[in-house]
Amino acid sequence: MATSGCLLDRTGGGTPTDRDAAVSVRDAGTPLDTGAPLDAVSTPDAFSAEDAPCTTTHCDGERVLSCDGALIEDCASQDAYCEESPEVACVPWICEPDTTRCEDGVVQRCNERGSLETPELCASGFCDGSVCASDVCPYPDLPIIDGNDTMSFDFCDQPNAAAPLAGSCGSATGNGPDTLVQLVADEPGRVQIELRDDADVPVDTVLVVRRICDVEASQIACSDDALCAPGDPDPCEGGFQPRRSQLVQDLEAGTYYILLDTDLRDSFECGQVELRVRFM
Repeated sequence: MATSGCLLDRTGGGTPTDRDAAVSVRDAGTPLDTGAPLDAVSTPDAFSAEDAPCTTTHCDGERVLSCDGALIEDCASQDAYCEESPEVACVPWICEPDTTRCEDGVVQRCNERGSLETPELCASGFCDGSVCASDVCPYPDLPIIDGNDTMSFDFCDQPNAAAPLAGSCGSATGNGPDTLVQLVADEPGRVQIELRDDADVPVDTVLVVRRICDVEASQIACSDDALCAPGDPDPCEGGFQPRRSQLVQDLEAGTYYILLDTDLRDSFECGQVELRVRFM
């Protein structure tokens, strides 16, 4: 029997182009239509935001914690505080927490974290330890010398009352009698101050000038022993005369305090001393 001029497709129908497209779609992983809603199809590789790993940190007091509460760093053990800006980190203390210090007439107070220091400017210009010093002298009825004057004192009648006010030079922490004198400068100028014994009884003298009578930090000048000079009484120790203290100082107008102190040592005793003040 004769056959027609075209061959039948024995592969199940469809043109070669349609079959290739169907295979291509299956190979690309397109899910087959199962008749179930799309959102019911299982996707094993998917996870929710709650399952995401913890990557952020925050400050809890002075500790750095992860977002799940795990301790990362203890800043306090490193003398540091926890800071969140610009990023969470331990930052070294600016100052020691809960402390107060005195610097150049300013009281500096540190907060409890060590992250901030707050200054308090002292009206008197001086601080004493952790507080501003008062410019009111607690010692009443002090003798006053106002320049170009001389005053005498019998140190055998004076106690060692001002010992806590000792100056910084030589034997200024002397254990002998002492006293305070108020000096008034009416105008700015240079002043020469001298303290010496009366030449009959040897007295080891010490001379201190300060701005506030009971604040050592307000010291302006201190002289223990002056340089030996012709006519000085004995002894002259290494080129210095322990029986005479002398200083020359530029002062602004105002009130100052002169501490006259002595040191009882060796052959030195209590006795008469003379204070001389000369504005130059």
